[in-house]
Amino acid sequence: MPTFGDYHSSGEPVAITDERGHISTVWRAQKGDGREYAIKVFSARRRGGVRAESPDALARDRGLEFLAGIKDLKKAQAEGGACLSPVHDFGIADEGAWYATDFYSRSNLKAWITRRGGVDSAGLRNVVAHLAAGCLALKQSRGYSHGNLKVSNAFRVGTKGKFHQTPILLTDPFPAGPAHELDNPNLELLAGTMEAQDLRGIGEIILQLVESRLLTSSEDYNWPIAPTPAWKALGKDGDRWLKLCNQLLNANRAADAVTLESLAKEHTLAGGGGKLLLILTVVGVVCLVGGGAYALKVQSSKRNEANFQADLTAAKQALGVTNLFEAQGKIKSALARKPGDKDAVAVESEIEAHINREFNNAVQSADAKLTSEKLDEAEKFLEVAEKWKPNQPSVAGMRKQISDLREKEKLKVTAAAKRGEMERLLSAGDVAISKSLWDEARTDFDKALPLAAELEDQAAKTRAQEGSKRAADMLNARSAEDRMRAEADGLVASARAAALTNGWTEATDFLNRSLTVATTLKDSERINTANNELRAAKTSQAKYLSEKKSRDEFVDWMTRGKAAADLTTATNLFKRALDRAVELKDTGYQAQAREALREAEANLIASAQKDQAAKNYRSYMSLGAAAAQTNGWSDAITQFNKAAGIAKGLQDQEQVAKAEAELSKAQAGLENWNKLQSSVKQLTGLIAQAGQAEVAKLWDSASNYFNQALALAGQLNDGRAKDARAGLDRAVAAMKLQAQEKQWQAEAQALVGQGKAAAATNGWSAAKDFFAQAMRLAEKLPERTLLSQADAEYTKAVAQLNAEITAQQKQAAYTGAMAEAKKKLDAREYQLAMDQADKALASKPGDLDAEKLKADAKQKLDVQIAAETRKRQFDTAMTEGNAAYTRREYPVAAEKAREALALQPDDAGAKTLQRNAKAGLDAQAEDSKAYKDFNDRLANLMKQFSVKKQGATVLPENSAEAPFAKVFLPTLDQFQAESKYLRAGFTAKGWLDAERKKCLDELDKIMKYWNTQ
Repeated sequence: MPTFGDYHSSGEPVAITDERGHISTVWRAQKGDGREYAIKVFSARRRGGVRAESPDALARDRGLEFLAGIKDLKKAQAEGGACLSPVHDFGIADEGAWYATDFYSRSNLKAWITRRGGVDSAGLRNVVAHLAAGCLALKQSRGYSHGNLKVSNAFRVGTKGKFHQTPILLTDPFPAGPAHELDNPNLELLAGTMEAQDLRGIGEIILQLVESRLLTSSEDYNWPIAPTPAWKALGKDGDRWLKLCNQLLNANRAADAVTLESLAKEHTLAGGGGKLLLILTVVGVVCLVGGGAYALKVQSSKRNEANFQADLTAAKQALGVTNLFEAQGKIKSALARKPGDKDAVAVESEIEAHINREFNNAVQSADAKLTSEKLDEAEKFLEVAEKWKPNQPSVAGMRKQISDLREKEKLKVTAAAKRGEMERLLSAGDVAISKSLWDEARTDFDKALPLAAELEDQAAKTRAQEGSKRAADMLNARSAEDRMRAEADGLVASARAAALTNGWTEATDFLNRSLTVATTLKDSERINTANNELRAAKTSQAKYLSEKKSRDEFVDWMTRGKAAADLTTATNLFKRALDRAVELKDTGYQAQAREALREAEANLIASAQKDQAAKNYRSYMSLGAAAAQTNGWSDAITQFNKAAGIAKGLQDQEQVAKAEAELSKAQAGLENWNKLQSSVKQLTGLIAQAGQAEVAKLWDSASNYFNQALALAGQLNDGRAKDARAGLDRAVAAMKLQAQEKQWQAEAQALVGQGKAAAATNGWSAAKDFFAQAMRLAEKLPERTLLSQADAEYTKAVAQLNAEITAQQKQAAYTGAMAEAKKKLDAREYQLAMDQADKALASKPGDLDAEKLKADAKQKLDVQIAAETRKRQFDTAMTEGNAAYTRREYPVAAEKAREALALQPDDAGAKTLQRNAKAGLDAQAEDSKAYKDFNDRLANLMKQFSVKKQGATVLPENSAEAPFAKVFLPTLDQFQAESKYLRAGFTAKGWLDAERKKCLDELDKIMKYWNTQ
């Protein structure tokens, strides 16, 4: 047998229910405490052939959802929720998710309906009251109601008692998952959906109880429910219950229609009205608080945005692992927080696409199975499709096809059964004919004939017709008078049988027919018999109707008396019922009426006594309260004791509790008053003791006394609490100072010890620091001995440290210089390496390592300097060569190119400069010849001058042109042409310098002079 935690099952399962999507198993179990428990196990059913989520993950998720609902049930029941089954433990085992509750031997409402237990108006009121109270308890606890209300989840408690007095407890509420978080914007929608489901569930339970039949789905009844004898059997309340049932089953209920709260108010629990009112009040407060929380959420946009982002991210993650239901829930939550958001709408579209694919796959698989008439497998695939997209017409259509196919199968089975019955009747007819039992034969053949016609079996039909005709012919062959006599006697017998059940109308009819037949036969004996029986029947009928009327009145008066709220009215009705019972001479009725009358009269007397007692109770409670207001605690105790005694006599537990509570308060008040006087005296003593300890500087004692005085003064609300607080602060401050000085002395002594230990190992630097710290602490102490000791040790440590530092400094300087020298040597900073080697030799003269390092650095420095010199000379030659080339000083450029190539023979730049310089020299040589020719012609021109075209007129000696008037050109035109040619040539070649320009300008002046002559 399986074990669930501490619970050990026994025997076979009590019940196994194969529900949509899962299997529920109930075990009877023991824990070792002598009690019997019920273990309910939830096992998710795997759905092969369809990939949705991982089956294991799906089963686990459904099991966790199941446990979430059980946790809600346990929480609500622990919070005092009414009409909820207790949850002792829960968990997950190999068999599935489970929980332990009480074992109810009377089982649930489903078992009651299966046994056709029946129900009256009081029973219905009891059931509705418990169902509404249980749903409201869950709604108060978690924000929404049961959501899974059905006859298998409502259990009858106890081992005996009438149905209308039996408590009903609810189990297995529907788990709503993350949507039930209080900050979820869909909580209001969820609560409305759950309540609508529960109201419909209550309506279906009422229907099943009244009509004594189980429902498997909403297709098992047509709305509105029509009146039937079962509803009429409820008496005058039948129409009211039928109306309520139709209101609850109406899918289009108005917003102001029946609610759980209105049901609970109208159908109160026996003895539990106060508690139910509290539940309704709390539910109202929860609604108000929920509205306030919603308003705060609207104001807090940041929080809403954060929640939106969290929902959106969770939806994407769930979509990433194909957890589509969670993704759908999260994205709906996100869109509820931020409607129309583009990212959220895109994710929602992607989720819907996934769901559509899964739905279409399931529908296609179902269609394939339906085509091959594998109806069970087709239904499983349709269940998967409905999980993805409920209430789809395509699924409903396929379910209709499956239903039609199953009906055809039933018809096949029915046809086979009818054929078997037909064959049995034909055989029975043949046997009856063989025994000459003509009436039986005709009856069997007549019954077989319509079956043969329905089955379209012509051979069987002919056989039945022939057999029936043969039997009829044989019967017709008997005497007609015998048949009439038999008919007359049979009618009399029928009349007597009807009379036994008071069917007087039928009996009279039978006797009148018998009299007619006997008169036709002229059979005087039978005529007398019929007449005598007819007279007796009429007399009995009149007596029966009179007695029935009296009995109906008795039942009516008794029923009205029991239902009467007023005891006087009830007493009068019971008296009338007793008188009628005496008239009827019915001892049973008399006993019922006398017992009811006795109880009513007793209740009437008790009610009067109870009213007076209640009045006395209120008086004593008022007197006690007044005495308590003036600290008259002894008098208050006396009054409350009297009130409690009266409440106990009334057996009013609520009033007893109230009186005893006030009595306890009065007793506590008296005790506190006595303690108060003692405490005041104790406070005075504590303050005195604290003052004495403070004078003696016994700070621990002073602190303790002041602390006690402060606490006591606070309890007494005594003004001396301020003085106690000031004294406590002084004592605590003094204690802290003492403790601090002790700590400083201990730390200073420890530091001196550490300094001496360091000095013992020549750790003079550490010793000096320890002694210095000890001196800083010792300076804070009032006693100076420790300061002097630390100062002497400090002076000694400083002297030793100074002596030690010189040697250490030299070694450190040597080590540092050598390390730096090696570092500079590695970095090719040879001069710096030599400098550091010199520093090392200064700290340690003649050191071989330092001298070797210095020599190595010098050698490398020389090589470096030579290479740098060559590089510098090369760069200089190239720079000067390029500059000379730019100035067209080609010989200089050629020389510098040669010098550069001598330093770096393979340098491409130097070779290019050399080629360019040679080309410049070659071009310059050509220009030199032209340059000389131009200069010669200019010189020749300058040597010549001319006057006007004819003659050799000599310019005055003092004129500006006189120095040039030596040589004559043949003509003025030739002179001008030569001058222009030279100016253009000098300009083109770039040779027109200042000197040449001056000469040509002078020539222009001469020409201008000539032109004026």
